[in-house]
Amino acid sequence: SNISGLLDTIAWERPFEDQKIGSFNYEAMNSHEAAETLTRTANEWAIPISFTAFTAGTLYTGYSVKYNSVYCYLNDKKSFNRIKENFQSKDGIEVCCYLKDRDVFTESITKKETKELDVTN
Repeated sequence: SNISGLLDTIAWERPFEDQKIGSFNYEAMNSHEAAETLTRTANEWAIPISFTAFTAGTLYTGYSVKYNSVYCYLNDKKSFNRIKENFQSKDGIEVCCYLKDRDVFTESITKKETKELDVTN
C-alpha cells in the first residue's frame, strides 16, 4: 500500500555495500534477540536505528534463511563505534551496520511497537 516506501526499501540502483560502516559479533542466541537488544539500547541512548528489509522481514515474519546476522542502518560512524564498543564479542551474531542514504528512521518500528512484537521465536 505504500509504494514510495517499498521503492525506498528496494532501491536497487544504489551500491549498498559502499554504505557499510562496519560489523562486529554480538553474543546472542539468535538474530531476534540481537535485534531486540540493539533496538532497546539504541532507544535508551537516543541513537536512531533501523533494520534493513532483510532483517525487518525476518523479525516481522519469524522466518529467515539465516539466523546468524542482523543488518541495520545508523546515522553515523560515531553511533556505530558506541554500539560496537558495548556489544562486541568474540563469537555470536554478526551485526552489519550501514550508513543511511535516505530517511530510513521516520517510518521504522517505534519503541512501543517493538515491545508488542514477539521477537523471541
